[in-house]
Amino acid sequence: MTRGCVTDEHPGVPRPVATLFAAVFFGVAGQQLFFARAAGANVLVATVLFLGLGWWLRPRDRRPDLLDGWLPIAAVTFAALCAIRADAALLLFDAAAAAALALGWTVALGGTPITRLDLRALWIELIDAIAGAIDRPARVVRAASGPIAQVVRARTGRVPHYASGAALACPFLVVFSVLFASADPIYARRLGDLADAVRWPEVFRDAGPRVLLFVVIAWTAAAAFAKLARPPSTHSTAASSGIASVETAAVLLACVDALFAAFVALQVGYLFGGRDTIDAAGVPYSAYARRGFFELIGCASLVGALLFAVGLQPRARSRATTALGVGLVVLTTVVLLSAWYRLDLYQLAYGWTELRFYALAAIVFLAIALLIIGWSVVAGRMRHAPQPLVGAALLVALAVNALSPTAFVARADLDRIIDPSMLPADAERRIDAGYLVSLGDGAFPVLVELLPSLPPAEQDLLRAGLRRTAGGRPGDQDRLESFNLDRARARDALASVR
Repeated sequence: MTRGCVTDEHPGVPRPVATLFAAVFFGVAGQQLFFARAAGANVLVATVLFLGLGWWLRPRDRRPDLLDGWLPIAAVTFAALCAIRADAALLLFDAAAAAALALGWTVALGGTPITRLDLRALWIELIDAIAGAIDRPARVVRAASGPIAQVVRARTGRVPHYASGAALACPFLVVFSVLFASADPIYARRLGDLADAVRWPEVFRDAGPRVLLFVVIAWTAAAAFAKLARPPSTHSTAASSGIASVETAAVLLACVDALFAAFVALQVGYLFGGRDTIDAAGVPYSAYARRGFFELIGCASLVGALLFAVGLQPRARSRATTALGVGLVVLTTVVLLSAWYRLDLYQLAYGWTELRFYALAAIVFLAIALLIIGWSVVAGRMRHAPQPLVGAALLVALAVNALSPTAFVARADLDRIIDPSMLPADAERRIDAGYLVSLGDGAFPVLVELLPSLPPAEQDLLRAGLRRTAGGRPGDQDRLESFNLDRARARDALASVR
């Protein structure tokens, strides 16, 4: 890490110096982009800048694996979504995904084939990244300090003399300025105007938080860029024998299969059998549908974790355990279908919320994840399942971004008021104006668009809520760094409410 040049175009520049320069530059840019700024276009700019600096620092004697080419594309895609969607949950996920994918690409530039690694190798890389974030930047600073000091001494030999003269002049300048200000009111006024123009209290008030943000960003960037100087990691492909035997895994899966089979039989008889069967059991249909979909999602998640753990045990692999694992995947898929059906019944009765929307997204992801785990059970490749699972999560996240959860919820809840013909007889038909307005910027264009189609009483409720929101919006959301399409459309929509 302490020798070599960063690029062929910059011979003679030690790698630690270039790494430190890139980290400091990214830290300065990052604090300017993010300090007191909402997430928006700044995430895209920071991601592109980080990827560019990583490409500039890449070792010329190594090439990233072609299968890792999706990492920078996905990083830029999710960073760009931060400039489109304003939903808080989506912004958090998109920004985190962009950062993680950009860091993964940096590791790939160092020669480590991220997409091809198995679970054990991925875990080692993660531990190395966490440990490196603690000490790697300090090593970069220590390695770069020597060459930088040599350059400074060679080119600024007389600077200390100039600096000492300036330091000696400061007290004289202060004394003379005070005397001149006392002697001449016009000079005193100009001196006061200069002090007001600089606004020293504001400068020093933000200095501490800005410096702290700069240090955090630069430190993280230095840890990531320093990884490029390390030789690519070599990981053993040999798998451990595991701790579970075939008999243990077979009994475990058989017991879980039996329980799930009994539950699925009950679902087929009652929930999927229609309303008459539920009424015959003496349970209100709405109460039966209202309970359970989050619990069933939890069951499906636990099954996925169980199959993943069993699949990592080579000694437990046999035709019996494979068949039992596939059977459990099929039964869990029916359980997920039951969760979706309950969710659909509940939203027909009471409408959509963000939580129910994300529950539906979780059901879709779990269904895809179960297919991936089922294939891994059959193929015996569970150690390589994390990458497809991450890919499935990113695909579902892209679909969620395309739908825009708050806009989807707002349109669905207003449509049920505008045209209630498809609702059950006992469905809720009142508008919850407070909740709709609380959905935020992504929902405002839809609310304003459908406002004229609502009954007069609901119009008045929703219009009053929109007006209150328009009057209480902060006025500093138009900064270029924080540009966001949903927020811009929301501002224009709220301005049109009369």
